[in-house]
Amino acid sequence: MPAGTVTMLFSDIEGSTALVSRLGDRYGEALSAHRALLRAEFATWHGREMSTEGDSFFVVFESAADAVACSLAAQRALAGYDWPGGEAIRVRMGLHSGWPTPHEDNYIGMDVHRAARIAATAHGGQVVLSEATLSRAEPLPDEVSVRDLGFHRLKDISEGMRIYQLAGPGLRENFPPLKSLGAQTSLPVSATPLVGREEDLERLRASIAGPGVRLVTLTGPGGVGKTRLSLAAAAALDRAFPHGVYFVALAAVRDPDVMWKTLADDLDVDGDGSAAVMEHLRDRRMLLVLDNLEQLEGAGGVVAALLAAAPGVVVLASSRGPLHVQGEHEFPVPPLEVPGGAEVEAVAASAAARLFAQQAGLVRPGFAITADNAADVAAICGRLDGLPLAIELAASRVRLLTPKAMLARLGHGLGLASVEAGQPLRQQTLRNVVAWSYDLLAVDRAQAFRRMSVFAGGCDLDALDAVAVAEGGEEAGPDPLELVAELADVSLIMVTEGADGEPRVGMLETIREYALERLDQDDDLDGARRRHAEYYAAVAERSGEELDSPAQLTALDRLVTEQDNLRAALSWSLGTRAADPAGGAERTATGLRLVQALGPYWYRYGHIPEGRRWTERAIDLAPDDAGEPMGRLTRWLGVLSACIAAELGDGMRSARLAGAAEAIGQQAGIPISQRDMALLERFLARARDAVPPREWDAELAAGRALSPTEALALLRSLSPA
Repeated sequence: MPAGTVTMLFSDIEGSTALVSRLGDRYGEALSAHRALLRAEFATWHGREMSTEGDSFFVVFESAADAVACSLAAQRALAGYDWPGGEAIRVRMGLHSGWPTPHEDNYIGMDVHRAARIAATAHGGQVVLSEATLSRAEPLPDEVSVRDLGFHRLKDISEGMRIYQLAGPGLRENFPPLKSLGAQTSLPVSATPLVGREEDLERLRASIAGPGVRLVTLTGPGGVGKTRLSLAAAAALDRAFPHGVYFVALAAVRDPDVMWKTLADDLDVDGDGSAAVMEHLRDRRMLLVLDNLEQLEGAGGVVAALLAAAPGVVVLASSRGPLHVQGEHEFPVPPLEVPGGAEVEAVAASAAARLFAQQAGLVRPGFAITADNAADVAAICGRLDGLPLAIELAASRVRLLTPKAMLARLGHGLGLASVEAGQPLRQQTLRNVVAWSYDLLAVDRAQAFRRMSVFAGGCDLDALDAVAVAEGGEEAGPDPLELVAELADVSLIMVTEGADGEPRVGMLETIREYALERLDQDDDLDGARRRHAEYYAAVAERSGEELDSPAQLTALDRLVTEQDNLRAALSWSLGTRAADPAGGAERTATGLRLVQALGPYWYRYGHIPEGRRWTERAIDLAPDDAGEPMGRLTRWLGVLSACIAAELGDGMRSARLAGAAEAIGQQAGIPISQRDMALLERFLARARDAVPPREWDAELAAGRALSPTEALALLRSLSPA
């Protein structure tokens, strides 16, 4: 028996039971012919038959290329045979390469199970193979190709596997989705079942699956449950999208370029910007769930570009209004059905009351709608207009209040919050419920809640303590962990597990908007943003130093996790100068710290266009006497601009920009590190190959000869916008 790496083939006849019924006694004739055809190909391609049972085979090959060739030849032989009764015998085949353990006269081990599970996903006439087999079989024959069917979850196999389909002359190419447990997904897992949306969910699934549908936008006010409904629909449709279902949270994004970068990060695209994302999606059949687009001007343009570049991609978006993109299907999300009466049965059957009972049961186990509380629960749900977020906030108070006591306080609280003129009634309701929960907080808890609104994308406990809790005086603020527990108990924040295993705190965007407004009214908004920016400047500096140490992976994870906070800190510190010159200088100084610290991260890890924009902005705002920081910023601007020019294929420009960057570094006494120089050489290699050596050297020398003032002028005039 072959030892070491082998390629395993499993096969069987699709629909053999129905075939027996149709052929009767002639099935034996068909089965024998099937076996003879396959065994002839196994012998030709050096396959070793390990076991046969009924219409199935388990065969092992020492060569992955032989296994692929055998599968192709066998499928052609089966397709060309004249079967009894005019039937078409279709055999599914699966290939996987691995290291099974020889045992007696067969093999055992997880790789055997993986091969069998891969084969079980296929349809009759289809040959599917794992990435391990494809890598060992390449290069494939000229007439043979593969189709990437994406990552799939397989029964009893913990990790997902990327599966490919063989295609070539004489083989059928179009098949239904694989019979796996579903494609790879990045959907957040909800802690509780979706309640009261059964009909909406079925309508949404049908809308997404409709012929020619490419974009469905869930619309409705904040708190109506758009995100929760989109997640449930996406989870139910993963089998229809072989290349996966991906959730992209965009609540913290305000710029189309950052939206493209967020898409690239969440899709694990090797590259930066729109071109890389569109190229990655071009030939994929995928569902993208884009959450919270209403605050992002230009989101419609990004979605339109995605759909035009990737005909197999479907977008499920959520926004408070439509995106106004051609072909968009708007799906208004209504509030939940509220009870139509006070009888126990009618109340318990209504969607809004069911949600109230579910959420109340989380804080008071055993809570149920009874004759004693049915009328009060019905009144609460009606008062809250059936808005899910408002109902969840109210239900969290069942730990302290009965529904009757809650109803009395809720009625009083509705008059406390001011409402902007023209605001929709449902948003007024939600605003008032958030205000009611806020008004019940202790003074120090309310202050910390307001200040938490300056975080973008959540925060850890250290950041919470530094920005939202600590006062710098003798009297300590509330313990961050106790604060988080109290605010989570009343549903004003969400707590998840961070990449480092520590708690991470976040807010729904609707609640964050309210907290930010109260911070502006009742507290020092600018002071909170200053503490936030200074804290993340220190995070960036520490992480930047660690990128060149054994702790670089931890530092990189930290920077990736805190991207939204870093961008928020940059936006504030490098935004419009404050009216107070001293305050404006302090803000700018923090921004310069951030940009200097983040330069290596942007450069090395695929954020070059974004890094260049922030660097140029910092140079615009830097004081004339900035000294060494200006030298560092200008050097990074030259490096980043040279990389962009090289990526655009402009060799002459990239050479002169690279020379200018080198000159600036030398004149400022800040040479580029060997690691970063090697990376720059890699960026410039393609551009250099397109330029005659003499011209390249001349441009490089011209850049090196520039003074700092001339170099900066060159960067401004030649570097791409």
